[in-house]
Amino acid sequence: MNYVTEVANLFLARSPHISILSPMDYTLIAEWEKEEIPLAVVLQSINEGCDEAKDTSKIESISYFEDKIRNSFTKWLQSNS
Repeated sequence: MNYVTEVANLFLARSPHISILSPMDYTLIAEWEKEEIPLAVVLQSINEGCDEAKDTSKIESISYFEDKIRNSFTKWLQSNS
């Protein structure tokens, strides 16, 4: 599978009330890939964000995780430099 597909599939699996991602969601995922944010960082951040959310039905877009992903990526960069 490719980066975008893996992220989309995890998001849809963790957000069962959503059946399809919006074009903006796909654009955001593609931006993360272009910025070379590791797939593992993105997937872990989505899983953690869903685990921390009290009600995943309020998560309506992958953008919900953007800050968490960027913060995790920053920490990843610091630990790998």
